[in-house]
Amino acid sequence: MKRCLIVVGGDYAPIGPVEKDDFVLACDRGYAWCAREGIVPDLILGDFDSYPGALPRELPVLRYPVV
Repeated sequence: MKRCLIVVGGDYAPIGPVEKDDFVLACDRGYAWCAREGIVPDLILGDFDSYPGALPRELPVLRYPVV
């Protein structure tokens, strides 16, 4: 079964098994949690106010203004 996993910021918690057909969406600091677990998201999005680090150039990124 294909799922969409949305990984968000907040306190760290293990993400759990990611299946081959899952679509992984990392939101803001959620990218840091994906990277920590070795998970490559399909899409990264956010205003990145809670994640100031570098983002991979090979992945699609949607940036939104900080409000």
